[in-house]
Amino acid sequence: MGALDKFSTGAAMTGSLVAEGPIAGANTAILDGVTDAVAILDARWRFVYLNAAAVALFRRDRADLLGNRIWDLFPTAVNAPSDAPPRRALEAGRGVTFELPYPEQSFCLEMCAYPLATGFVAYLQDITARKAAEVALRFQAQLLDHVEAAVIATDSTGRVTHWNAHAAALYGWTGEEALGRPIGALTVGPHDPADTAATWARLKAGLTWAGEFTARRKDGTTFPAHVTNGPIHDPDGRLVGIVGVSVDISERKAAEEALRR
Repeated sequence: MGALDKFSTGAAMTGSLVAEGPIAGANTAILDGVTDAVAILDARWRFVYLNAAAVALFRRDRADLLGNRIWDLFPTAVNAPSDAPPRRALEAGRGVTFELPYPEQSFCLEMCAYPLATGFVAYLQDITARKAAEVALRFQAQLLDHVEAAVIATDSTGRVTHWNAHAAALYGWTGEEALGRPIGALTVGPHDPADTAATWARLKAGLTWAGEFTARRKDGTTFPAHVTNGPIHDPDGRLVGIVGVSVDISERKAAEEALRR
């Protein structure tokens, strides 16, 4: 079940518990027993209730949160419902999702808010690790864009998942054009299908492959390329993709031909 699905279910449940009035002790006990982080806010986005899991996520005492507006606590909230599109969604009775970065303590929460008759119910989760992973991936992508070779990654079916800047320059396809497309349709020139099958068999066996082949650009022209491909495995050892590095060796081939004459 996704966060919004969980959230919608929680909204319906919590709406019946709140019942337009103060939260009864019995209802508080029920919500405090829920492992998901749940908060209830009034129409002015002030906290009127947080269960134990939500208090733990915010890393503050409950007394420091109750009565305060979410925007005062998180002034740098991303995609906040005070912005037009999220506000319209809430007015239409739909849930919205936004981020609550907390730079002072280096963590970030994701909040899914859903309207109740007298305020909002929110489902929260800590996305600090996910945001850190996104930053690391962006950094890695920037590093790969500075590599003077085409670096291309595909999933286990051969569809492109990464296409660096040099790949775009070498093959003529932009990253937007390449992502999600079969690698063979973008880079492979005339070839022997048996050679392709042998290469895939080697990669699926967990081995790298390196060699030369005729590559094709977007405009249909071809050039000799040297390629090194390696398998990508998940923690369980399953093949989840291939990463390849290719370079144009036209000048080297021309020099070798000149020496033979």
